Amino acid sequence: LLHAARTAAVPVEDLLTLEGALPRLQAIDPRGAEIVALRFYSGLSVPEVAEHLGVSVSTVEHKWTHARAWLRRDLGQGSPSI
Repeated sequence: LLHAARTAAVPVEDLLTLEGALPRLQAIDPRGAEIVALRFYSGLSVPEVAEHLGVSVSTVEHKWTHARAWLRRDLGQGSPSI
């Protein structure tokens, strides 16, 4: 899903699925949800997200990794595309 977003080949159903999961992620990891939104909807790279948020690249990488893992579990997908 998140990999497909970078290629602009995201089905509407996937967008709706992610849109539904983000509030659940937001409730437990607000920064992780923000990073997912910036990466997915805005297409920002990890360094761009770090600059935008005023945090280190390693912080963004850590949060991005954990947010993707959480989304995989929440959405019931083991797909590496998230």
